[in-house]
Amino acid sequence: MNVIVPGFLPKLPEMKRILREIRHKVHEIPRLFDRSDEDGRVRGRGYTLGEVIMAMALLMVILTFLAGLFTHLFVSSSKSLDSSIALELADSVISQANDSDPATWPALAASQSLYNRDPRSTTEFHTVLSFPPAPVMTHDMGQMYEVSVEVYWMGDRPSETRRDYGRQSVRLSKIIYVSNMQIAAPPP
Repeated sequence: MNVIVPGFLPKLPEMKRILREIRHKVHEIPRLFDRSDEDGRVRGRGYTLGEVIMAMALLMVILTFLAGLFTHLFVSSSKSLDSSIALELADSVISQANDSDPATWPALAASQSLYNRDPRSTTEFHTVLSFPPAPVMTHDMGQMYEVSVEVYWMGDRPSETRRDYGRQSVRLSKIIYVSNMQIAAPPP
């Protein structure tokens, strides 16, 4: 049973021509990598000096780029680790301030030496606690204070920056409610 697809038969001679061209091109592929000259003599099997120099130059450019990239990634990772530790310290100080009386808050500011990257050396983290002497809002049942904690490291001042590292401090603030309600003793 012969089935004739309309429009297919006129294209058959063109398809045969395309297949002949493809066969011809496939046979030319080995000649593209042939190192023989027009006389058929084979040149040396190695690379020329120009090819070697170009390959070395390209390799040096790529290695220089990768070295800079890894250096930048290391600095970014270090800063992220320092910022995470500082935020954890600031949150800890704010939690302690939330659980204590405002008269004891100035004692919460301190310095801590912590091991963070190298087990042989420490990084000094300084905590500065600030709050207004008067409450932000006073109510019959208590007062509200705005407490802010700034933690800085690798410097002498809280807002110090370092080239290619950025700011070396974090600041965390919270409104803390201090109740002045007394819990009554149970009746006897």
